[in-house]
Amino acid sequence: MRGGKEVRKIKFRGKCRRSKRWTYGFLVIEPNGTKWISNCFHKGEWIEVDPKTVGQLTGALDRNSGEIYEGDIAKFYDEELGMWIVIYDMEYSKFELVMDGLVCGMNNSPEIEIIGNIHDNHDLICAKT
Repeated sequence: MRGGKEVRKIKFRGKCRRSKRWTYGFLVIEPNGTKWISNCFHKGEWIEVDPKTVGQLTGALDRNSGEIYEGDIAKFYDEELGMWIVIYDMEYSKFELVMDGLVCGMNNSPEIEIIGNIHDNHDLICAKT
């Protein structure tokens, strides 16, 4: 901690181009748009990821203490409020939950449950709770 504040952990995830598995760690973007992620930055062990699947860690946790990433699909545990998508709002530099044009602030919440992500579970976006 610096100055009494907790330092936010910066981490990304993306799907490996070859294996299609999720990988987590530091992100590097080449000038040509190629994206690489590594959890061993100092060792140079980089995995090329599909740029469309890259999402940043929000710093928030869901009701199961799971990390929440940009691109995750969330629902409110006790309410039938539909499926919400985690996005990053560039204008306000913050993560938000969005559904059909509605915007909801996001933080650690025992009410939010991550049930998938837009890359692996696109069908959930159209599903009703």
